Amino acid sequence: MQQYVANILEGVTAPDFDACAVYIAPPQAAAAASPCIFVWGFRDHETRRTFPRGKGFRTVEYSLYLWVKAFIEGGSPRESVAFPLLLDAIKQVLRVTPLGAAITDPDTEQVSTIQSIGEDMQTDFPGPRDVTPQGVRLYEASINAMVIEDKIG
Repeated sequence: MQQYVANILEGVTAPDFDACAVYIAPPQAAAAASPCIFVWGFRDHETRRTFPRGKGFRTVEYSLYLWVKAFIEGGSPRESVAFPLLLDAIKQVLRVTPLGAAITDPDTEQVSTIQSIGEDMQTDFPGPRDVTPQGVRLYEASINAMVIEDKIG
């Protein structure tokens, strides 16, 4: 699921920023690219329906963690709106992702279907911190996005 979400977020743009680089890795303290999204970590809840016992149908509800980082020059006229607009752009991509898309796991080759993405999200944006004496600020936020996937087997 992390690869699927990373693929749809690759290249997200927002005013005041270049396209986002997306990584499937733990968030780095000092990211090479700005802005960047780290798709890393999740919680899931799986239910299975079958009678009689056999392959059955499974539904997996993921709570994916997206870590967003960007460097912004402190005191710039658009500093207060630039990062929130980037967060909105990322969430908008998730909101408009087509549902019912069949995806294939690159490792197991199992086919599944996305039933919901971008319908339930939470954002934690604690605010920026200065990272250089010249006033460059690091903006960081986490987005917790729910994704529901249906599988057979």
